[in-house]
Amino acid sequence: MALGLKKEERRPIARGFDYYWGDLAAEKDYLMTRTEDPPSWKSGEASPRDYGRYLTDAYTDEAVSFIRRNKDQPFFLYVAYNAPHSPFRTYEPLVKRIVEHAPQYQGAYERMLTHTTLKKQQPYYHAPAFDFGKFKGKDLDQELLRLTYLSMLLAADDGVGEIMETLDREGLREDTLVFYLSDNGAALARPNDLGGVNLPLRSGKGSEYEGGVRVPYVMSWPGVLPQGLVNTKDVVSSMDIFTTTVALAGAEVPRDRIIDGVNLMPYLTGDKEGNPHEVLFFRRQVRNANAIRVGDYKWIDYAARPKDLTQLGAKAEPWLDAGALYNVQEDISEYHDLSTEMPDKKKELIALYTKLNRDLPVNEDRAAKLEDDDG
Repeated sequence: MALGLKKEERRPIARGFDYYWGDLAAEKDYLMTRTEDPPSWKSGEASPRDYGRYLTDAYTDEAVSFIRRNKDQPFFLYVAYNAPHSPFRTYEPLVKRIVEHAPQYQGAYERMLTHTTLKKQQPYYHAPAFDFGKFKGKDLDQELLRLTYLSMLLAADDGVGEIMETLDREGLREDTLVFYLSDNGAALARPNDLGGVNLPLRSGKGSEYEGGVRVPYVMSWPGVLPQGLVNTKDVVSSMDIFTTTVALAGAEVPRDRIIDGVNLMPYLTGDKEGNPHEVLFFRRQVRNANAIRVGDYKWIDYAARPKDLTQLGAKAEPWLDAGALYNVQEDISEYHDLSTEMPDKKKELIALYTKLNRDLPVNEDRAAKLEDDDG
């Protein structure tokens, strides 16, 4: 998020995109009660699925329409599905497909049809839609929630498949570099979460442990990139998408500011060796999560210190002897703290973190806000 900008200044058009479809004010309105139909539906080029209007399908149909409209010229398409993020909303045909392939969810599906709150208030079921909202508090049927989650994920999976099929049909597949990744690890169990499992990685969404920041990062480009290559050692970042695509377009990244992304193509084609990122810096203000990775080593500090010291840029650095040191290549679960065994390495990482932290602007508005719902 760009620091110090008003909401309208952070919207896609203001940030360099030529076109976007979506409603940022109702971005999780899966049943589209407040969200406008995409242009592809209005033009009759595509139509809602037989089970109704659904946000995930709307994104897919508009993405497919965009590809067809721009197939004769270079384009950059960014599809950011909300699913399977909360609120938990789905349609019956999606649920039935999950049950068909996983009969163990038959009981949960039957409970869906009559499920109400504990106080017997309004039911969550309104055929053919299921709306479980945030699914907060004690009114939680974990199996039912899991079934809903899987059906939402199925819609996203359908969408990715449809986009890839469109590239094939339009003869664009071998001319298109595709990135596929998640923005964070799975959320862990809380009253209003699905309760993801990131094992053997430690922790999950919202943390700077590997369970929060290490995610699959897939790149595909037939005829250019090698197929089936898996790399679990070198470190890359979503920031690299910008720099990589700018280079492929024959342009140059701006020189009047620091750009943290790296062009990954030379590393993938074998023209360059080594790690694209020797250093990765992590800071999440609202949770006071501080971490840095240098090569195989990672320092992380989760101490709950006053925000006036760590979040609002005070000169005093409160973490000089804090936190833990891990070799994340050998200890992927971040279980064995090396602080005692390697004190000099820990000081080295903390010193570098301190320097980078002072160079990074502080979003005081963000730091002042209460933690939002990460469900």
